[in-house]
Amino acid sequence: MRFYNTPKKDTMRCKSFLLIALATAFAFTACDSGNKESDKTEKKSNYIRKYRDDGTLLSVTSVNKEKYAHGVKVNYYEDGKAVHSKITYNNGRKDGPAIWYYKNGQVFEHTGFKENMRHGVTRKYYKSGKLMAEYTYEYDQVLPGLKEYTEEGELIIDYPDIRVREIDKLKSENKLVLEISTSDKTKNTRYYQLVKLNERQSGRSYLDSKNDVCQMEFYVHPGNVLIKTVEFYAEIPTSLGNYYIVKKHHDINVMNL
Repeated sequence: MRFYNTPKKDTMRCKSFLLIALATAFAFTACDSGNKESDKTEKKSNYIRKYRDDGTLLSVTSVNKEKYAHGVKVNYYEDGKAVHSKITYNNGRKDGPAIWYYKNGQVFEHTGFKENMRHGVTRKYYKSGKLMAEYTYEYDQVLPGLKEYTEEGELIIDYPDIRVREIDKLKSENKLVLEISTSDKTKNTRYYQLVKLNERQSGRSYLDSKNDVCQMEFYVHPGNVLIKTVEFYAEIPTSLGNYYIVKKHHDINVMNL
């Protein structure tokens, strides 16, 4: 059978929106007691202390001459004594190491920021101090390569796969549909494609999905051939609160007779 190059008119219609993926929000808050931050502040040299309405210490921030956070900001739990987190700032922007703690003083998460975005290796720990997870951010985007461990120290390897099913609607609607899902129908899974924004960053164009299933449509005009490789990613939430990123390629080779 002889194949011909696909005309440029072949298009893919898949509603999407472009955004820089946001980093996963940390599950703890600095004010677990629900107390509002008081306007009362205590300024000493290059530090600003803030207190809650009940008088407990909320935070101590190192500032520059313009009073922007510069250096380490220490946040406290509701008792005003146990350290909740230590975040490094550079002229008001997060830049450098950031550490969150359990109330018992054990490190929960150690990550880094660059230009106010998460960047570099992130490690999370159990209360026992054993490693829970390790993964990498690149300018606020979680990259593939997540490693998670049980409390016994065993590497977790049981993750769902991506499944792709072709739905032939060429005769009726002149299109081929790719139905994308995970092998276990993981809830809140999101699918995206990468779009180059500039030399340094790529954006994520998230694809519309319903009931955790995504469909991509490819139009093929009568008498034409569609030969292409589609690349996409699945962002799968894990039971430990992280994101398992899976990259998938799918080859399309169809003719609309």
